[in-house]
Amino acid sequence: MLMSRVWISRTFLGARGLGFDFVQCDMDKRENIKAAAAQFEQRFDVIIDDASHASHHQQFALLEMWSKLKDGGIYIIEDLHWQPVTFENSDFPKTGDLFHDFQRTRRFAHSDQGIERDLNALADEIGFAFVFPDKFKRRGAPKILAMQKVLGQYD
Repeated sequence: MLMSRVWISRTFLGARGLGFDFVQCDMDKRENIKAAAAQFEQRFDVIIDDASHASHHQQFALLEMWSKLKDGGIYIIEDLHWQPVTFENSDFPKTGDLFHDFQRTRRFAHSDQGIERDLNALADEIGFAFVFPDKFKRRGAPKILAMQKVLGQYD
């Protein structure tokens, strides 16, 4: 069974009481991530996905963890440039490519219609989405994705 983790910050960097919660689960199924996310009643300032790096795991985690992010919060996915061959699902687009296209069009195009629908349901809540290249080279492979949740979407 694949075990992965998503780091969740309880308070924003620089604030008092900095702390982290870790979630571990088998990320091959969205319902596993949903069950892990349900452990937390509170929402978070920062969520960092530094898990398996498989594209479908990153996309499942985003879909299930986004509601746990506070308005104005930051969601980060690391290591977009490397997906483990043993875990990568070739039916899914690479997360870096998915968000490069989103940066241009503000819409998601996905090979799975259900995932596409669910991602596009989040699109208006994404204030910004930046894909940073490896070593910040102009033509570097996608390395890190940082997104901010738009203020005022909930409450």
